[in-house]
Amino acid sequence: RMPLCEGLNLRDVIRKSRRALEPWLPSIVEQACEGVAYLNSRRWIHLDLKPDNFMLTPNGDVKLIDFGLARQVPGAWERYFWKRRHKQIQGTRSYLAPEQIKLEPIDLRTDVYGLGCALFHMATGVQPYTASTTNELLTKHLIYPLPDARVNNPSLTVEFAKLIRSMLAKSPDKRPP
Repeated sequence: RMPLCEGLNLRDVIRKSRRALEPWLPSIVEQACEGVAYLNSRRWIHLDLKPDNFMLTPNGDVKLIDFGLARQVPGAWERYFWKRRHKQIQGTRSYLAPEQIKLEPIDLRTDVYGLGCALFHMATGVQPYTASTTNELLTKHLIYPLPDARVNNPSLTVEFAKLIRSMLAKSPDKRPP
């Protein structure tokens, strides 16, 4: 059980004390990944993965919430006409995959990127990219190299930092399945 954390979203917990979250981070990461994997196994894409959308229950379970932007995995025809139908960026700017920003077709790997951003934030206490303007922030997601997560949290394993880095690959083809 996580004292002082129950019933809060993970963003609020991070704000209160990311260090207090560290002992539970492996369990939180595992449960967050399981929730996204379950959703994706049903051929749904969340499209707004961020710490705000992971809640901690009183018994320490992590629950994925807010399916307002969720979509079924697009079929071949929908992917062909994607840009005509989607004319504006949707989702939280700090966690958007490059293909969302460029209004390109999305797939399950889009959630891998968003989850990678959320895990980076949970593990380090900071978002992977920050900027003073929206355009600068979106440009960072598109072309800037990812900062090393271990700079903000040296207790992270090299393997976990590499996993996050691979999840945040600019190209969906380079992200883990």
